[in-house]
Amino acid sequence: MTEPMIYRAIEPVDAALLCQWFNDDKVNFGSNMKIYPHSIEQIRGDISKGAYRSSSRIGILALVGELPIGLGTIYSIDRLNGKAEVGIVIGNTDYWNKGYASKIVYELVRICFEGMGLNRVYFNAYEYNRASTLLLSMVGLTFEGVIRESFYRGDRFWDKSLFSILSHEWRERKEELRLLAGV
Repeated sequence: MTEPMIYRAIEPVDAALLCQWFNDDKVNFGSNMKIYPHSIEQIRGDISKGAYRSSSRIGILALVGELPIGLGTIYSIDRLNGKAEVGIVIGNTDYWNKGYASKIVYELVRICFEGMGLNRVYFNAYEYNRASTLLLSMVGLTFEGVIRESFYRGDRFWDKSLFSILSHEWRERKEELRLLAGV
């Protein structure tokens, strides 16, 4: 059983931690975060300019007690079409494979549907990150298909799998999804 999680907005004080996570190859291997190195000044500037609290992107920090363990981002927010893309990172590797990622996914989906009134939420799982594919399947998202060779990383192009959930599915299955996520 995992400890309860707390979520809060990303603040300027978090810049050093995010810089560490964003530049850690082990942490961000499964994501698309490290296309280029990140500087603390860049991240601090992004936070102070509201990059994680804007009409196109919202970020939350996930904590266990007072310890930040990861973050979730809602981005590519398209209010006209009622959709957004969502991604997560567990930055503290001591908390990998312990059920925290599913809780963050649940919270982000809840925010999208209940807080933002969106109709569709989608996630990408890169071919080189099998754990992400398993997580998204496990928490009840629908596999929509594969976008072939859509992301270049390292020395090759990789496929990504697309998973989604719609607002009516959320309403119909909210309790089931809560249980699947361990919330």
